[in-house]
Amino acid sequence: MGRPKLNFEIKPEIFDELLIIQDELPSRAIRETVVGGAPAYDHPAGMALLGMKDDIVDTVVGLKMSGGCWDAPNINFEDMDKGLQKLIKEDRICAGMALVRHPAWQSNKTDFDAKIPNQLKSQLHNMRNSFADITKTAWIVVHNDYFRVYRPTKGQDGRVGCAEVSIKSLFSDEAKENKLISSKLQRDETRKERIVREKREAAEARAAEKVRLAAQIEAEKKQRAAEEEAERKRQEKIQAKVKITNSKFKEAKEDIIDAGGGYVFMKNKKGEYILWQTGR
Repeated sequence: MGRPKLNFEIKPEIFDELLIIQDELPSRAIRETVVGGAPAYDHPAGMALLGMKDDIVDTVVGLKMSGGCWDAPNINFEDMDKGLQKLIKEDRICAGMALVRHPAWQSNKTDFDAKIPNQLKSQLHNMRNSFADITKTAWIVVHNDYFRVYRPTKGQDGRVGCAEVSIKSLFSDEAKENKLISSKLQRDETRKERIVREKREAAEARAAEKVRLAAQIEAEKKQRAAEEEAERKRQEKIQAKVKITNSKFKEAKEDIIDAGGGYVFMKNKKGEYILWQTGR
């Protein structure tokens, strides 16, 4: 399955406005003491409403924060209402929201930034009845020179999740010349090339390891065969020695019969063979 699509267009100009919001974010969340405020933390994220008309998202309305943090800016009821009222005055409907991370915020995750935080994911479910159809809205996350667009999804149990949208379905070729969009496309292409390269290198490494293991198994097989052959020859030599020794015992002609290992069989005065250590 491919990535989900949205049935509307996003004007590239809104990203210029989102970057302005990013540049104006305070080093610490403000207005934590207003009604409906929350504790303030460093490097807070900002939030904005996305306005749409005639299936085109072309409006951004920044929302005042009232405390919050890098993952979850707090917006009280009054400021959210002001933002929605502004969209209505501009003859726009709310087509989703944008979370703008602070430029100084550092992600501990691998891969690129601008991934939707778990806090916002959970809020999507809480806001499932705030839209006529939340699955037809867009949720943008911006961080520095990169962004991602998400579309809410609904499972069979009614739980709202989200999936990243391919931006190729959202922008025209001309729109892709926008600074932020162009940066994303370049980074995505670099990522694809890296993934292809890493898969190829991993496949080559597996093939080389397979060859190495096969060579090792073959070498061990040859070594075992050589050891078995050496042991066979040693046993033949022993058996031959035993046969000769037994033959000499039967003939009883020699006074001393070599027994090997520094021992000999020596005849005593009675003509019987006794085992004697030579001292070698």
